[in-house]
Formats: sequence, structure tokens, C-alpha cells
Amino acid sequence: MVSGITAVVVVIVGGIITLSVTGGSGHKAASKRTSTTASPPTTASPTTTPKPKAASSSTFSIARTLLQEVEGVPVATLVAAAEKDGSSVTRPEKLASSAPKLSVGAKPEVLYLGTEWCPFCAAERWSLVMALSKFGTFGPLRGTTSSSADTNASSPTFTFYHADFTSKYIAFVAIEEQTNTGQQLQAPTAAESALESKFDSAGSIPFIYMGGKYLVIGSQYPSPALSNMAFSKAASYLTSGANATSKGAEAAAGYLVANICALTHGQPVPVCSQVPASLQGASSSS
Repeated sequence: MVSGITAVVVVIVGGIITLSVTGGSGHKAASKRTSTTASPPTTASPTTTPKPKAASSSTFSIARTLLQEVEGVPVATLVAAAEKDGSSVTRPEKLASSAPKLSVGAKPEVLYLGTEWCPFCAAERWSLVMALSKFGTFGPLRGTTSSSADTNASSPTFTFYHADFTSKYIAFVAIEEQTNTGQQLQAPTAAESALESKFDSAGSIPFIYMGGKYLVIGSQYPSPALSNMAFSKAASYLTSGANATSKGAEAAAGYLVANICALTHGQPVPVCSQVPASLQGASSSS
């Protein structure tokens, strides 16, 4: 929880509950899966499950150079942004040592649960791409926008639907449950759903469970400026370091890098050696 809350704003748009918390330390905003913007589903046989529709009209191709622009923000820049951050960005929450550990083989797992319609997932994906790219390589990613009927309408972003991420150090598991119009895409496993229920019974998204040591619920930084922005413009805007939204996205990524370095025990050295001890493992409960 964010301490010193001074305002809680609940917005209901198109059947989706959006929760924003302001005041106190940091920023937290999350969507809740109360319902979706989708039309009523078509009737299906009770013995079959409708095949999820592929992400088509809700996603679009993006130039590899745009992905590289986001991935290319230096570790030093992300770390500096986190160090300079006062209280506008929410740090990941440090979990108790009894929290279930999450790994794939010998690698700690970063689990992401979200939807394409969620505006706060849209904001958080930019920081996740900035951070995760320091530990591995994304295959081609597609672009999408958040719901046009929600707060921060039509925020441009990446989608992690069928995202390919290769790393020697961490595993990244991403579940995009619905398109930006509410069509079903993917479903978390029973174990993944149980984790979310344990740590956030409200079902808020984005939900990012970092190896059983750190937790992010909601976006770490405010992003209303992204509403209705073109993807190419957003890529430049968020990597410029010249505006509050960019500084927030980069600081959020810096905190993520620091926490992932704690998960990997300081690997890879060229990345984690740039993270000061005071920031490595830093969290909202530090």
C-alpha cells in the first residue's frame, strides 16, 4: 500500500473500474477486471471453449528501430532517474521471505499479468521493456493502444501477447488476457491466478511478481500525457528524459533494473555494477 494516501479516485468507464491513488509516497494506478469492454460473447457448445481470436485489428507492426530506441536507454540513465526520483514513482514492494519463489529452471521468473485495454498496463510496459532489455533480448514486439473508452484513452504501448524474450539470467512470462476491445487472448494458469489472489485479491492489473521477492501492482508512474499519442511519438517522448512522464518511466525502469539485479545476484556484471548498493533491492518497504 502507498502510505499517506490523500485521494482515491474511482472511474467507471465502459464497465471497467479504474483506481487511481494520489498523494503520499509514489504513484499507484491500476485497472480491475470487474468486466470488459467486449460485446457479449457468442453462444458456444457447453463442452467446448471458444478459440481466442488472434490479436489482429487491436495490434499493429512497429519498426524495429522504435523498439531499439526504447531498449537503448542506458542503464546509467535509468539508475540516475531512479536516484533523482522523489516520491512521484512507486518502487516495487518487497515481499516477505515466506512468499512463494518463482523460477523457470535455475532462473528467477518475472511474471506479468495484464490486458491490452488496461491504460496502466500500457504505461508499465514501456518501463518493463527498458528494464528487461538489459537482461535479455526481445524478439519482434507489436504495438497496441489501451481502450479508447477508458482513462488515459488510447495510450500507445507494446503488447506482450506471444512475446519472445531470451535471457541467460531471468525468465519473463507474460499473460495478456484480453485485447483492447475485450476479446479473450490468454489465461493465467491456476498457479498464476493463485499467486495474484494471494497478493491482490482485488485482481488489479498490471500485476508483476518478481521471483517471489518483489511485487508491482498498477503502473509505477502517472501517464495521462500518452493519451491518443502516436506510437512513434511516444517512443521518442518517453526516452527523452525531458518531460515528467519520461522521467517517471525511466525511474520506474531504474527501480526494476535494481530489483532484477537483486534477483540475479548481480548478474550480468556490466549492468548490475552500475546499480549502487543503496538502490539494488530498493523497494517501497525499504
